[in-house]
Amino acid sequence: MPKKYLQFLAVFSLLLLSNTAIAAINPYFSKDKIDPTKIDAPFDSESQEFKNEIKEILKFQQDLIPEELKAARAERHLKPEMIGEAEYPKLTRQKYPHLYHLLDRSKDTASMAVWKSKDYWNKKRPYQVDKRVKILMPTSGSSSYPSGHTTKSYVVAHVLSLLMPENVNRFK
Repeated sequence: MPKKYLQFLAVFSLLLLSNTAIAAINPYFSKDKIDPTKIDAPFDSESQEFKNEIKEILKFQQDLIPEELKAARAERHLKPEMIGEAEYPKLTRQKYPHLYHLLDRSKDTASMAVWKSKDYWNKKRPYQVDKRVKILMPTSGSSSYPSGHTTKSYVVAHVLSLLMPENVNRFK
């Protein structure tokens, strides 16, 4: 993931934590405050970087283990519990409702940023560019960049690492 994008996400996470008092009423910030040009442009479909990504996808598909695909399908709709409880089984929504409220709002605000950026960059998905790439899961129909799952997972993990700095390496 480009360094500029990770820096954007780190600042984004800190903004989220500074506004928790209004989280129940409003998003952490409005969609018009998001500048999609703050992240690196996606690779051009003719670039060597993009061709390398296609090679990686094709290798992954060739070596795919059916159990991994089943697990990925089960995790298609990201929930903060998938990250928090994976590392700490006792970190449940029932025991820590305020934490999960923060994580839900963080994920939802990240999703808003992703959608604005996807609309701006309008990058085709690999299977739309290269017919050798198979569709293994239902698609959202949105553009591919930036990755919603990657962004939302990173934001949730980053917020957890800020709240529990002694365990930062477990969440990243």
